[in-house]
Amino acid sequence: MDNNREKLISFPTNLYRRLEKAWNDQPVRTKMLVIMGTALAIIGGIFAYLGISAVTSSTQQALQERVVIAQLAASHLDSTIDHIRAMMEGAAERIDLEEATKHDVPKGSDLTEVFVELSSIAQHVLLVDREGCLLDSWPPLASLSDFSIASLPSVQETLRTGQFRASGMVPLAEETGGSVLFSVPITDERGEVTGALIVVVDVTGEEFGGFLQPIVTSSAGYVDVVDRQGVVLISSEPDRQFLRTEHKGTLAEMVRSSGPLVGRCHDCHQSIQGSKPVPEVIAFAPLDRAEWGVLIRQSQEESLAPVRRLEFRLAVAAVAVLGVSLVLASLTAHSILQPLQRVTEAAERIAEGDLESSLHVERNDEFGRLLRTLDVMRGRLRDYVRQIQSHSEELERKVEERTAALKAAQVRALKARDYLQSVIDGLEDRLVVVDRSFRIQLANAAVRRRWTDGSPIGEHCWAVNHDGIPCPSTDCQCPVAMAFETKQAARVLHVHPNGEGGERYVSIIASPLCDELGEVREVVELMRDVTEEKQLEEQKEMLLHKVIVAQEEERRRLARELHDETGQALGALVIKSGALERSVPPEMDELRTGLAELRGLAAATLRSLRGLIHDLRPEILDDLGLEAAIRELAQERLDETGVRSEVRIESVGKLPPQSEVMLFRLIQEAVTNIARHAEATHATIEVHGTEERLLVTVEDDGVGFDPRRTMQDRECWGLRGMVERAALLGGVLHIESRPGEGTRIRIEIPLGGPR
Repeated sequence: MDNNREKLISFPTNLYRRLEKAWNDQPVRTKMLVIMGTALAIIGGIFAYLGISAVTSSTQQALQERVVIAQLAASHLDSTIDHIRAMMEGAAERIDLEEATKHDVPKGSDLTEVFVELSSIAQHVLLVDREGCLLDSWPPLASLSDFSIASLPSVQETLRTGQFRASGMVPLAEETGGSVLFSVPITDERGEVTGALIVVVDVTGEEFGGFLQPIVTSSAGYVDVVDRQGVVLISSEPDRQFLRTEHKGTLAEMVRSSGPLVGRCHDCHQSIQGSKPVPEVIAFAPLDRAEWGVLIRQSQEESLAPVRRLEFRLAVAAVAVLGVSLVLASLTAHSILQPLQRVTEAAERIAEGDLESSLHVERNDEFGRLLRTLDVMRGRLRDYVRQIQSHSEELERKVEERTAALKAAQVRALKARDYLQSVIDGLEDRLVVVDRSFRIQLANAAVRRRWTDGSPIGEHCWAVNHDGIPCPSTDCQCPVAMAFETKQAARVLHVHPNGEGGERYVSIIASPLCDELGEVREVVELMRDVTEEKQLEEQKEMLLHKVIVAQEEERRRLARELHDETGQALGALVIKSGALERSVPPEMDELRTGLAELRGLAAATLRSLRGLIHDLRPEILDDLGLEAAIRELAQERLDETGVRSEVRIESVGKLPPQSEVMLFRLIQEAVTNIARHAEATHATIEVHGTEERLLVTVEDDGVGFDPRRTMQDRECWGLRGMVERAALLGGVLHIESRPGEGTRIRIEIPLGGPR
């Protein structure tokens, strides 16, 4: 299956190579004939495309002109119908069917006035009730006895919707063959339809049909106005009036589509029996005010005559251009092939080994320059052959020397490979080389000893590295994949099962091996079991955590004892020295001065003791929480020493007491460093909490320092203690500072609590 897929993929390339070879194998004469023929075909194709485009454009323009004429005629009819509707609506507003019925008004008296008003357009005026029953007509129409007005769709629509409607052809008058009815609703005071006023109109009069004759441009064309049943209402040919058209179904759809159309057809229904149908152009435009349409028909021979003349001229021009192109192509081929044959003969003589005979050049064009160049090449080639023959023996000697050197280098490379393999096998750590499919290509002895099921070569790295358990797709940070992706070494710490139900920690370093193009082909993976180191580190952190907890407890005890014992004693000393000072007689000024100094010294010592107690265990941290303790710390340590401070605390929830104390100690140490060493004028403390972590930033504009150099100082216990406290909280501490640029300390602590 893979072979078939490779063949399918390489098929276009192989086909292109075969065609290219077949083309290169053809004589120049054949190539020129093919190229000239192709060029002539392209020219002919361009002429044909331009001609067809021009003819098509002219045809579309001619057809569009017929559509515009049909639209203008439809617009005129819409205006006439709008005029009729306005006159009928004015007359209908003055007719009250309920009042006429109530007072038994004689029939015809109201319709006579309406007929006089509408006599310019109406043949008859009809009045029907809401059920479509005829109430009256004027002048009386005898044919109504055999005809139901209520059955007309246009009258039904008027009575149902209360809107003006125009009917199609209605057979009311035998002398005319048919009429058209326009109907408007008659409403009462509440706006409800009580009946309809209907006008019978002769559409053959000048009001409708007078505009058609100027539209007809020749005797071979005519104009029809048809209704939705395909019946001709008005026509420029009187014989067609009130007849059904040849395509009544199609025209009915065109009337309902409400869009102009144009196309070609043939007058098959009017051709003489046995004669060939006459091709025609048909343009159609529907009316907006009635379900009618204007149809213009004209013979294609007359309407497309300019297009036919354009086709003939384009054909003559194309033949002329192709003829001239053939003559020019023949002359060009002759002027190229004859000198090219001479150049070919000269090159063949040189190829056969004739380097002594010179070439005679009589031309100064490109072929002449080519012959001169071939002659120069012939002389140089002759000299080169002689030089090659003289250096052949020396070259053979050098080849023998180089072969011996390559054999010696191969022996050294084999020794180096064996030495490198022995070094790799001597490593206690496991080492493998993995390709892009995560399969092992090389493994040292430590890996081979762990893998007892044959050779590990070709196995997946996860099968060998962690006992056949695949890497999880989400949590595992695969160092091999990282090295392939980033083209850089990757170092991670994995937790693997130890085979006894426990876990072991493995430190993995993956280093990429790149080819000459810089692409990573393989990755060297070095694995070391660091379970013991990890356990020692955890024990160290546990002991350090206990020390800090014990330290906090001791501070709390010392603060309590200093407050309860030493503080109380100093307070009593201040009170008693004040009482003694007041009881000393005035003549003992020296004793009074001594007691005053003793009282001041005791009061100063008491204030210092209270500051020491506050540093050991700030009561506000236990009483009001971390935020109040931080603000008090900034006020006492920074504001009172002349450093303008700004504290911003957002979204900090309640932390465990132990975490609050450790975080407060971190911020306390940072603030103390600003007060003692920074020489700053402004400091900012920001605490921002998210759902996952707590971010603390302490920044000042002081003198700054070199963090790397300071951390190397053995006496730098403050910064080391901050780093250890942050680690115990499961977070990290970053120090950003340069001499003269201030200091910024960032602390990130997860909200899961201390480790």
